Amino acid sequence: ELEKLRKEAKDASPKKKNDALKKQLKQAQMALIALDDEKQKAEKKAARELDETKAELAESARTVREKAEAADRLELAIEAQGKKLEDLQDEARTLRVRLERTEAEYREERDEMTAVKRAAGLTESARS
Repeated sequence: ELEKLRKEAKDASPKKKNDALKKQLKQAQMALIALDDEKQKAEKKAARELDETKAELAESARTVREKAEAADRLELAIEAQGKKLEDLQDEARTLRVRLERTEAEYREERDEMTAVKRAAGLTESARS
């Protein structure tokens, strides 16, 4: 449309040329205003998208950090369970050794009691 107005301005009288040039100027100003509005809208949209992306990245970073912390806690819990298992195994070995000693002592005492009973039985039979 600006091209059409330029052509009219060339072929017209000075007053008409002046009016046509004013009209061209007005349309150019309106086009600049429209372009500026579009630019501002695009900048606002880009800023909003950037803010959304930043928020998403912050949330992702927070999620990754939370998962890493959870993994660390889990690793520590696993290590603690492993230590508890080792302690229980040590205690089981100790109890097994104590049980074997107690059984050996019991057998010795039983054998001694059997020997005493035999000796007592022999003494009784010798008296009779």
